[in-house]
Amino acid sequence: MKQPVYAKQRLRVSVSTRLPLPIERLRPLLQDTSVCKAVMYVLARHTASAPLDDLLLLFDSTNPSIRSADLRTLRQPGLLERVDGEFFLNATGDADHNVRNEALKALKEKDPTMAIACCLDALSENIPRYEVSGPQAFQLLQEIHPAVIPEIVQEARSLLQGGVPGRFFSALALSSLAEASGESERPTPELLARLGELLDWPHWEVRMKAAQALGKLRRNIPDSALRRLLALQSDPRSRAVREAANEALAEILSLETGIEDD
Repeated sequence: MKQPVYAKQRLRVSVSTRLPLPIERLRPLLQDTSVCKAVMYVLARHTASAPLDDLLLLFDSTNPSIRSADLRTLRQPGLLERVDGEFFLNATGDADHNVRNEALKALKEKDPTMAIACCLDALSENIPRYEVSGPQAFQLLQEIHPAVIPEIVQEARSLLQGGVPGRFFSALALSSLAEASGESERPTPELLARLGELLDWPHWEVRMKAAQALGKLRRNIPDSALRRLLALQSDPRSRAVREAANEALAEILSLETGIEDD
């Protein structure tokens, strides 16, 4: 139990003494969350010589805590300038909420103009190029593009008064519909069919919410929806959609194999 703490102390000493940091010796430690954070602490202070390729590869980790630490490291001056903005854009589509937040912070620091375009795109009714959730996009726009906020607020007020979604809330409305459908106690065939259709929706968050709703409902899922969920396990555009499809299929198929919660 004391080994990770000891490893942290050794790594922190190397910062103060500026000893060489052979990445090959650090790699075995990167799968341990506590030690990994210490590794990131060191690399964040050796940005001029930090191995960028190795740090970029760390984002493929299945551990969201490691991915978050990786983004915090890559945001450091000296490294941020060496990372392509597209990397942070792609990271905004992570399945983990905290990782997406770190990616947005990095994108804001790397290229505020790109961050604004990303957030506006995420809120629009067009096919989104980037994967930022509505609340995250709104929060960031408040910080870096407050001029657009009155238009967003006006549309939200119109929706509350019975209006229809316009420029900003089309995808958000469908996402909310899919999420609410997952709580239905007696879903109709029409509702299940509609959720199946939403699995093909261009916006990533709509597809994700539809998959999550089907995973909650589990019973009487149409064959067409099952086939689409199988295809979404390899969705090339979204990690969040892939994970939602995997989890939904696991829930649905658990009924057939008899592995069900009591």
